[in-house]
Amino acid sequence: MNRRFPQSRDAGHQEWLSLVEVSGPFLSLPVLRSAWPSLDSLDKRRRERLRIEHATWQAGGDRRAWIGYVLRELLRWDDAVHIGGLDALTVQVPEHDTSITPSFALAVPRQEPKPDTIRLLGMVSKGHPTARMRTSGWAATPADRMAQLCRHHGVELGLVTDGRWWTLVWAPKGGVTTTAVFDAIPWPEAAERDVLRAFVSLLDVDRFFSVPEGERLPALLVASLDNQEEITEALGIRVRQAVELLVTAIGRAGVRDDVTAHEVYRGAVVVMMRVVFLLFAEERRLLPADNEIYAASYSAGRLCAELEQRAIEGTEEELAHTYGAWHRLLAVFEAVYRGVDHPRLTMHPHDGSLFDPDTSAWMPLTIDDQTVLHMLRAVQYVEVGTGRNRERRKLSFRSLDVEQIGYVYEGLLSFDGRRADGAVVGLVGKPGREEEVELIDLEAIAAGFDGTTDAGFAAKLAEKYKDSGIGTAGALARRLAPLDEAAELL
Repeated sequence: MNRRFPQSRDAGHQEWLSLVEVSGPFLSLPVLRSAWPSLDSLDKRRRERLRIEHATWQAGGDRRAWIGYVLRELLRWDDAVHIGGLDALTVQVPEHDTSITPSFALAVPRQEPKPDTIRLLGMVSKGHPTARMRTSGWAATPADRMAQLCRHHGVELGLVTDGRWWTLVWAPKGGVTTTAVFDAIPWPEAAERDVLRAFVSLLDVDRFFSVPEGERLPALLVASLDNQEEITEALGIRVRQAVELLVTAIGRAGVRDDVTAHEVYRGAVVVMMRVVFLLFAEERRLLPADNEIYAASYSAGRLCAELEQRAIEGTEEELAHTYGAWHRLLAVFEAVYRGVDHPRLTMHPHDGSLFDPDTSAWMPLTIDDQTVLHMLRAVQYVEVGTGRNRERRKLSFRSLDVEQIGYVYEGLLSFDGRRADGAVVGLVGKPGREEEVELIDLEAIAAGFDGTTDAGFAAKLAEKYKDSGIGTAGALARRLAPLDEAAELL
């Protein structure tokens, strides 16, 4: 008989967070754990009602009726939501000869919807809330328009939906815009229940009017910003690890004898800073990330997802024998430097030194796709927190500023490359401080003891490399013990 162990609270939050597309700083695990020890539940009656309304909508029912049901009944906004008739809140955008009018607003019950009574502004879009509106002279996405509307009225929260996609927008004045996208298609499925419960937990009427100010959504989002410095540190470590991956791949591919180890390291640093810049520029719409040609042929952000899909459909090991992803990166580097003039894609040249192809003309052309996947993963996901608060988070480059990226670059310049005369072993340690030691040196240390399993050997390593955070002598002894003995030491 199989035993079922209860799921931890963190695992529940991590699961639904992994299924929501987030851009920008969002709710951290410690904040989620404090505000929602468990997500709000839906009783059987509400679940049955959801299935009926969802089925009617999917069978070709009125989209606005479905949206009205979600707002009034599922989220229990009832008469606190005002749908239509909000022309007084229209914002003119003269530079684009257009205007922005909310479709609905959540206001203090029994009060007129005015900026000082409104808690959330809403918009019904014709397409995906985070996709550019190609039929408009102003290509800003519905979510971007909502952010501008929110900031104009001093309302921090917005909600944009086309019926299927529900995008929560946080637009604090003077801060970075955050979007979190929920897909309504699988809501009735039991497997997606946590995502639905999270959506309801965040936006239920009680979260706006029945909890103290410090427990409302804007305050919780602000509280989650406290770890931005930690995220910058984590990004610096991840970028350095990506540089190490690329240096190793360059070594496998081979370079000319006149290319020094210093040049290889600096060349790898340049490549990774280019990637960071591209991800930063794509998220901030400084590059045409939603152009079909750019997305299919150049986008660094899309490339990681495409490689992951290939690994799922086949195996990751298969990527070690193909090289197309590297050539795509080289192509986008060239496009940013020299520009693109095509009827369906225009990019102005940015001929700065970072993307100058002549700075690393020696760079090999055979960096495998598996390495590129690991490089892109390394800079798009970071781990923050410690112990039970540790979480893996998809990094939003939109939330970074130029100073943070400069900090990462300066950190990379404090390292350098050198050619090893023999085998080198990487020792465990705190992220960013791990020692790399030549095997011959480790063998010399071990020679003074009765093999590597001798407790004295572990104590010597702990003392010699203590600044790297290698661990205590006891912890190292457990790591060095044969597997059967290690089990007894636990």
